[in-house]
Amino acid sequence: MYIKQDSTIFARIKFTDMRKQCYSLASLAEESGEDPTSGDVFVFCGKTKTTIKILYWRKNGFCLWSKRLEEDRFPWPSFGIDGFTTLDRKQLSLILKGIDIWKAHKELKYSQVT
Repeated sequence: MYIKQDSTIFARIKFTDMRKQCYSLASLAEESGEDPTSGDVFVFCGKTKTTIKILYWRKNGFCLWSKRLEEDRFPWPSFGIDGFTTLDRKQLSLILKGIDIWKAHKELKYSQVT
């Protein structure tokens, strides 16, 4: 799978029907206000959390990458909201390895020590 360095990675929070292919997934990205032909990466997860699809535009057409787990589940939030959130390359790699980034500790920033 090829992802350009300057690509933004968008993950759809709401579960996606995994029967959808390139154009249906691209229309979901368009509905959220993003341009699926921009070279950005769009990540979708099914309701059973056993399948992830990654869609991106490469030069002159869509590329659709799919991974299906046989005996485990991908870590994916159960939020019912529709829309996309951004990920970085490391977070996407961790999700594909089965590490739950959604429950990671949040970084704290303080303006002064008390």
